[in-house]
Amino acid sequence: MAKAPAKELINLLTNKWSGNFKANASIVVQRVIELVEQGSTAQAAVNQAFIESEFAAKNKAALDSTLFEAAAYGYGIMPNLVIGKKAIIEKLTSLPWAPDNMPLSTRLHGLNNVMKATIGDVIKANMTEGTNAVKLARELYDGYNSSKVLNTAELPSYLQQLDKYAKKAISEGVSPDIDTVRDYRQTLKRATRLVDGMSEGTNKPLKAAYKQLLDATQGFSSESLKKAVYVAAQERSRYFAERIARTEIARAWGDGFLAETIEDQDVVAYKWRLSSSHPAFDICNFHANADLYGLGPGIYPKDRLPSYPAHPHCRCLLEEVFKGEIDLNKGKDNNVEKLGRRYLEALDESQQTDLLGQKGAQDFNKGEDWQQHLKNWQGHSNPVTRLVQSDFSLDYSKAFTAENLIIPKDKLVKYALNKEHKLGSPKAVAFEKALGYTKDNYKDLSDKVKNSISDFDIVNKGATKHGVKFEVLMTLTGPNCKSANVITGWIIKNNEQQPRMTTIYVTGKEVGKK
Repeated sequence: MAKAPAKELINLLTNKWSGNFKANASIVVQRVIELVEQGSTAQAAVNQAFIESEFAAKNKAALDSTLFEAAAYGYGIMPNLVIGKKAIIEKLTSLPWAPDNMPLSTRLHGLNNVMKATIGDVIKANMTEGTNAVKLARELYDGYNSSKVLNTAELPSYLQQLDKYAKKAISEGVSPDIDTVRDYRQTLKRATRLVDGMSEGTNKPLKAAYKQLLDATQGFSSESLKKAVYVAAQERSRYFAERIARTEIARAWGDGFLAETIEDQDVVAYKWRLSSSHPAFDICNFHANADLYGLGPGIYPKDRLPSYPAHPHCRCLLEEVFKGEIDLNKGKDNNVEKLGRRYLEALDESQQTDLLGQKGAQDFNKGEDWQQHLKNWQGHSNPVTRLVQSDFSLDYSKAFTAENLIIPKDKLVKYALNKEHKLGSPKAVAFEKALGYTKDNYKDLSDKVKNSISDFDIVNKGATKHGVKFEVLMTLTGPNCKSANVITGWIIKNNEQQPRMTTIYVTGKEVGKK
C-alpha cells in the first residue's frame, strides 16, 4: 500500500476509536446517573458503573485493535493479511517508546483513574450548585410567588417532607451532605410521581401549583446532573483519552513504517512531513523546515532522525527519501547547532518565542545554544522501532476474496477469449469448446472465477521485482453446462493488496479442492 493516504488513514483510525470511546462512555454515564438518583454516592456510582460496563476492558480492546491496524498500514499492508496480530499488539502495548519509559498499559490505567475522578468531581460540584434550585423551591413553598396559593402548612405530607430536606440542604451551606442530597432526590422523585397521579378534575389549579413547585427543582435532580456528567465523560475525559490514542496511533504507524523501510537499502533518508492541519507553530515546524544536514528542509539521514511523534497529538508523517533523490555526501559534514541557528535566526520574534520560550529566545539571541531551549527537543538518533519485518508475516490467501480480485476486462475480451489474437486464439477456442465462454459472455466468466476462488488452493509461486505471484487451479462449469479445469495466474504487486489476474486458460491438470 502506498504511503500517500497515511494522513487520512491515521485520522480515520483515530475517529473510529473516538467513536468507540464515546459509545462506551455513554453507557457509563447513563449508569452513573441511575445509581446517583437511586442514592449512591458519587464515587460509589462511578466505580460500580465502570465495573458493570467493563469500560476499561472494552476501551483497551478497541485501542489495541486500532494500534494494530495503524502499524499494518504504516508497514504498507492490509491488516487482515497479517498473521501475527496478537504478537504485534503485545509489543505495541507493553514496550515503552516515549522518554518517560511508560508502557501503554500504564497510561490507560491512568486514563481510567482520571475519568473516574472527573465524573465524580463533576457530580459533587453539580450537587453543590444545585442548592440554588433548592432555594428556589423554598421560596415557592413559603408563598408561591406572593399569591399565597400554597403554604407549607397546607402541603400534603410528601411535599412537607420535601420541604424539610430542602431546608436542611440550605442550612448546610454551599456543600450539603451527600446523604441530605440523596434524601432530597428520593423524596422529590416520590413527590413527582404522586403529583403526576393527581386527577385534573379534583382541583386543577392546585395540581398546576404543585407541578410548578416541582418543576422548579427538576434541574437539581436530573437534567443538570445528566448534562454535567455527560460533559465530564464525553468532553473532559475524552480529551485525555484522545491525547493518548492519537499519539499512540501515530507511533504505531511509525513503528510499522520504520519496520518496512529501515533495512531497505534503497531508502537512504527520511523526510518529516508537516500536517496541513497543524494547529500551532512548534517543534514540528522546526523538524519539517530546518535544513540541519544540508540535504534539504526536513530531510534526515536514516541514522539521525528526530523522535517520532514529536509531541502529544502530533499529526506529522514520515516519508521515504530514495537513493538518487539527494546527494548524501552533502550530509556528511554538518553542524546541527550552526544550521539550526541559521533557521531560527530567520524567524520573527513571535515564532522564536513559540519554539524557545520567551527567556529561551532572549538567551538564544545572546548566543546560547538553541538546543538547550527548544521545546520538546530530544536530539537526533538512529531510530528504534518496536516492530521488525518478521512481525508482519502474511497470509496472502486472505486477499483472495471475490470483492478483492482484479480481473481486467481486456485480459478476457482482447486476449483469453479473443480468437483473433495471435497468442490468445488457442485459449479462446478451448474456452468456447470446453465451457461455452466467448467474448460475448466474458462477464459471466469473470464472476464465476471471483465467486469460486475461495473454494480452491492458493499456490504461492514466489516473489519477483514487481510483486508476489500466485496460481489457482479451479474447476468451472460454463454456460454450456459442461465442467473443465482452469488455471488462473495472479500477482499482488508491490505496494498493492489486491490480486490482479495475469493469465487464465483451460488445462488438463487435476484440481484439488480445499
